[in-house]
Amino acid sequence: MFYNVPYARNQKEPKGAIMKIFEYTEDINVDTAHISDELSDILYFDIETTGLSAKRSDLYLIGCSYFSDSAFRTQLIFNDNGTSEPEMLSHFEQILKNHKILVSYNGDTFDIPYLLKKMEQFDVDSTLDNIQSVDIYRTTRKYKKLLRLDSAKQFDIEHLIDFQRNTFISGGDLISAYKHYLNSHDESLLDDMLTHNHDDIRGLISISEFVNIPHIPDDFQIDDISDTIDSITYNCSIPKLPCRITESLNGILVNACNTHMHVVVPKTRDTEMKYFFKDYKNYYYLPMEHMAIHKSMAAYVDDAHKEKATKDNAFTTKTGSFIPCPPGFHGEIFYDTDLKGNRFLSDSTELHEKCEQSHAYILAVLNKLF
Repeated sequence: MFYNVPYARNQKEPKGAIMKIFEYTEDINVDTAHISDELSDILYFDIETTGLSAKRSDLYLIGCSYFSDSAFRTQLIFNDNGTSEPEMLSHFEQILKNHKILVSYNGDTFDIPYLLKKMEQFDVDSTLDNIQSVDIYRTTRKYKKLLRLDSAKQFDIEHLIDFQRNTFISGGDLISAYKHYLNSHDESLLDDMLTHNHDDIRGLISISEFVNIPHIPDDFQIDDISDTIDSITYNCSIPKLPCRITESLNGILVNACNTHMHVVVPKTRDTEMKYFFKDYKNYYYLPMEHMAIHKSMAAYVDDAHKEKATKDNAFTTKTGSFIPCPPGFHGEIFYDTDLKGNRFLSDSTELHEKCEQSHAYILAVLNKLF
């Protein structure tokens, strides 16, 4: 993926110069299949304001980008005189009408409600509350642990894909820069504000593939299965990932990158495991044999050598090869100690073949991780 792309900036000054529009053209290659089948349906956007409240702050920049003629076309709509909010909102609304999906980062919580209040304030007709919204933050915040992040800010997500910003300026510094710009019209301050918002837009487009993560359990396919004495490896196809993800679950190692995923399942060989009968009230426990038998067979055992089974001792044992059982998988479950111990499955033939059983096994692993 190509991130730090040279761009061309063109400036438009609408009639009356009440606002300024800066245009950029760049090439960013991302898989947006889980956002829309048509890339041209998508409008990416981000806003800059002087505060959190739409009533008590100003909107000074709207950045948006859409795909057209084999490239992303970005517009930064700038409040050059401090009084251009109505014109900015109207211009953005005209762009919005040509798209079906609005993509943002934390836009559902901040950007969209802020714009809606501003449009109401300035009596600007809006389709904003009717368009489909995809907030990438809603996905990334769920996977902070999986992605090994302390924070899921856009900058943190960009770092995972080695996205390179042209500069980094805090939002607080930008507010001060804008207020100074209104008095001085210092071009260096303008460059700082435009570069920051443009970086936000480029970064937003570049992290689109993070919305693919929740679709891995539904869309994975097992391509082939390899077997050794100590493990089973499932080689799978998955939706495109923006960065490598590695995780383990009960000894099962998942390594996913790009459109490929390897699931390595360890074997526990020549080991005795316990199978606990759920209907334990129909069993008797034989202390000397350290196992339980059904009451129909227990009728032939002397009363001195049997006792009514409990859920903790109503088990039989099996020696063989076993693999870890992921949470949510339904089957014949074995335990290495008691019912609070580790769960295992018998290493059956079906788990070594591309079939419903092996697919269900991997699905249980992925449902727990993703």
